Amino acid sequence: RAVAHQRLSDRIGRYEREIAAALFAAGFTVIPQCAEGPYNIDIAVNKPRVAVEVQCANHFKANASIGRKRIEYLLDRKWSVLIVYVQQHAALDVQSACKQVVAFAERASRTPSMIGQYGMIGRDAQSFTPRCFNFPRRPRVEGF
Repeated sequence: RAVAHQRLSDRIGRYEREIAAALFAAGFTVIPQCAEGPYNIDIAVNKPRVAVEVQCANHFKANASIGRKRIEYLLDRKWSVLIVYVQQHAALDVQSACKQVVAFAERASRTPSMIGQYGMIGRDAQSFTPRCFNFPRRPRVEGF
């Protein structure tokens, strides 16, 4: 199923096109809805392996893309993960977020130790952790 969604690109969510375009403009190879096992990564960068997950819905819903199991799966498979978290009914500062996503990917390309680490930014593109949501047993990229 994940491969079919990658081919069809039928699950591209809010803000994903803008973020993918910013990464592409910065020289990264971008794959929207990249299949990884049973999951699709919203925006994948192959080199370095960066998964960008854009969460614009309520993360308490069972089908939320930010599910802990999904993120742990990606981290275990040597992806650096950046979660762009936009609270329900809020808007993302797209320009600032794109700059932060590119900065995360650039840092990952220079810092091999970021493999298996994650970061999270909020709607204002600043480091953010929603109440009751973090990965305390996983290393987090400083500043993200």
